[in-house]
Amino acid sequence: VASPYLFDGYEGLQADDMLHDDGFFSIGEFGYIDGKGYLFLRGRKSRMVTVSDKNVFPEEIETSVMQCPKVELCAALSLPDSKRGNQIICVVQGQGSDTLERELRRRCRKDLGPHAVPRRFIFLAEIPQLAAGKPDISALYRHLGQAV
Repeated sequence: VASPYLFDGYEGLQADDMLHDDGFFSIGEFGYIDGKGYLFLRGRKSRMVTVSDKNVFPEEIETSVMQCPKVELCAALSLPDSKRGNQIICVVQGQGSDTLERELRRRCRKDLGPHAVPRRFIFLAEIPQLAAGKPDISALYRHLGQAV
């Protein structure tokens, strides 16, 4: 994007995906422009994974799951899968139920396709958050016993 309101970067952090080029700036996000000219973000390059040889953006899964009024907060994580490359686990804040899980699976299948339906849903009373109120992905991986 190009704008007079762009920032120079994150304080104390140089992300590999940050690029400055002739007044334009990118933080490594993928998106698309629809037929009406609207820009939709899919997710960050650094979080994209493949599931059954298809690109999956965890952010798209999170957006789909968050459309459910019963979901307060969620985070989609990827774990290695020897058959599919990766599998998606969705951690959801709040009380889970079989009915809610079926609804979330249906929603993801409809919005994104069968390859992007999380393999498992894990319901936690509270998802750890960063100071900005976003889920702490690193803490969730540690919670699952996975290295980041």
